Amino acid sequence: MFNELKRRNVLRVGAAYVVAAWLLIQVAETIFPLFGFDDTPARLW
Repeated sequence: MFNELKRRNVLRVGAAYVVAAWLLIQVAETIFPLFGFDDTPARLW
């Protein structure tokens, strides 16, 4: 099964989604205070 997941690039795409989500969270934590939001909008995600 692991070889089939590697063949279909499932692991690579999954890792890309994790990195993109982490990056989005980091940007939101940086940008939200500039617009006057507190931590509540970030916690609702």
